Amino acid sequence: MEFEIERVEGYALARLQGLAQLEGWQEILPRLGELTTAAKDARLFIDLHGLVGFLGTPERRRVGELAAMHLRHMRRVVIFVPPQKVSGVTEKAARGEGLDLRVFADAQEARAWLLAD
Repeated sequence: MEFEIERVEGYALARLQGLAQLEGWQEILPRLGELTTAAKDARLFIDLHGLVGFLGTPERRRVGELAAMHLRHMRRVVIFVPPQKVSGVTEKAARGEGLDLRVFADAQEARAWLLAD
């Protein structure tokens, strides 16, 4: 897995590409945490439309836990996925660990929630 990150008005946008696998998340989330901390980003939009494949339930849960660990400095985090990949597992795990993370299949809804409040 690879990613590119850019600053959009009000948030950081990370686009991930490659094969969806837990090992990739284990490498990318610490890097995203470091980059967003250094840039003092408070909101992060993670676009997963460039990923191929699916993670199982235990792996999705672990991604949520890792996100909470490495992105806890963020005020809000969005994960934007194709509709067939919305399961609620990652979101529930991250929110259970204190990270305000939501998974969306609609980009407009995702941006509205990310920038609200």
